[in-house]
Amino acid sequence: MHHKPARHSRGRICRLALGALTAVTVAALAGSSAAGAATFPLEVTPVAPANGSTITMPASSSTLAFEFTGSVPASVNGSTVEISRSPTLGQDGTLADDLNAGIGFVNRRDSDPTRFAGSAVIPNLSQPGPFYFQFHSFAIDYSASATKICPDSGQYGGSCTLASSVYSFTVAAPQPPAPPAARQPPAQSQPSDGLPLSNATARRAARALAIRFYGARSPKVVSMHRIDVSRVKCRVSWRTKSGAKRSRMMKVRRTTWGGVDAYLA
Repeated sequence: MHHKPARHSRGRICRLALGALTAVTVAALAGSSAAGAATFPLEVTPVAPANGSTITMPASSSTLAFEFTGSVPASVNGSTVEISRSPTLGQDGTLADDLNAGIGFVNRRDSDPTRFAGSAVIPNLSQPGPFYFQFHSFAIDYSASATKICPDSGQYGGSCTLASSVYSFTVAAPQPPAPPAARQPPAQSQPSDGLPLSNATARRAARALAIRFYGARSPKVVSMHRIDVSRVKCRVSWRTKSGAKRSRMMKVRRTTWGGVDAYLA
């Protein structure tokens, strides 16, 4: 009869201890959950694409390289990059999920731990206009961690999201192809025979034509223009018996048999 109260007393003590332990556990989980919901700044600088830059993309392209530099906690080795056509943020402080236009991942470079590089898939990347992007990482603090990443981590640790500012780049509209160059009709001229014609020979032939055709007295070649190696255009001037000045343009060419042919231009 004297042992029953003792059993009831031990059971009551156990129930109280279990309740206290449950309360502590719930409080710890609640604290961890609250920390996981918080978002804190991630101080980085985008390298590619640069913030505010304008890029040109091929029509079929849907992948873009991303890179940033900054002081990121050593325990954070990767970061998600989200892309949107709107700078609107969601409830967690990152770009709104329902407006997402692309997503990718960047990893810490082994050669330079201050830089993170990777790529993202953006299905409509070739569409001209502004794009917005943001980097964010999930960080965890353990109870035994000497240095806390999340400012609101408690004695049992915690977790949080580290999010950068929202950056932007613009995809330029594709340039229309240049129209084909108009084809110029070939100049109509008498074909060259390919034999060289000297200037002195051309002048003599032009003066002789002026004498023979116009009866010119003491004609002079006042200008010359070489068409090619075997053809020359000459302007011949002379005075008539009455003293009037005359001038005519003539062409001289070397013939295939070695002679010279002069004619009016």
